[in-house]
Formats: sequence, C-alpha cells, structure tokens
Amino acid sequence: LPCAVHHDGAAAVRRYFAPAIRPADAPGELSVSFRGRSLKGKEVQLPEGYVGLVLKEDASALSPLEVSSLARWGVRPDPQMPLTAPSLPIPLQERQVRVKSSFDAVTVWNLERAPDSMDEILMAFDWPKIAEGVSIRVRKLPRWRSHALPTS
Repeated sequence: LPCAVHHDGAAAVRRYFAPAIRPADAPGELSVSFRGRSLKGKEVQLPEGYVGLVLKEDASALSPLEVSSLARWGVRPDPQMPLTAPSLPIPLQERQVRVKSSFDAVTVWNLERAPDSMDEILMAFDWPKIAEGVSIRVRKLPRWRSHALPTS
C-alpha cells in the first residue's frame, strides 16, 4: 500500500477493515478506498520461474550483538543511537524463518491513479528478463586482449 503505518503491535484488522475491492473504469484495474483515500490497483503476475514467499521470523528483534555488528558498517536502526565500531567483526546471530505461504501474483496499489510501467515495483518485475539478456550478451562477447585499443 502507498502508505506508512507507524504501529508494530497487534491490531483487530478483521474487525475494522473489510475491503471492498471493485473493478475500476479501465479493464484489469481495481479500485478501493482506504481511510477515505481512493486507491487504484492492478494485479501483476510474478515473472516466469519465480514464486513469492511469505516468511515468518522466529526471533522478533535485533539483539545487542546484531546492533553492534550493524554499527560497524555504519548502519543504525535508530538515528539517535551513537555509532560504536568494534575492533573485530562480530557475526550476526543466525535467524530462522519459516515459509507461511506462497503466491504467484501481487496487487500493486497507488493513490488516485492506476499503476503503470513507470512504477518502481513494476519495473522491478522486468529485472529478471533484463539481467538474463545482459548475462547472455556478456557471455557472447569476445575476450579482450591485454593490448591497448586504438584511440582517435
């Protein structure tokens, strides 16, 4: 959804949120309201050969060890947290996730306008095709020799 929710606890979603997704004016588009705002959507299939996964992490928060290790690389979960870099690399604690479900399509939503080819998420779905094309072309290029190329 094109919004930020500043809450990370439990919510009675089923009690207070009953979406009524309906077809929009154009074929293949969807329309819904969220807190009084009009959203336009489009269902998009994942690229061929890909599957989406919904994962659930067993651990819920970063440990102090992980925060310290992230700080070594200049990453801090809280901008007010001071950076302290340990002298030796500290490995991140191992985390375990479980696959809760899978999907082969997603619905992309925008405020007021339907998603189009300029939406970043839709462009991301083109990346596997682009990467494959670049990879194939690179493998077909002749190996360059160590001599200098002529300049003009």
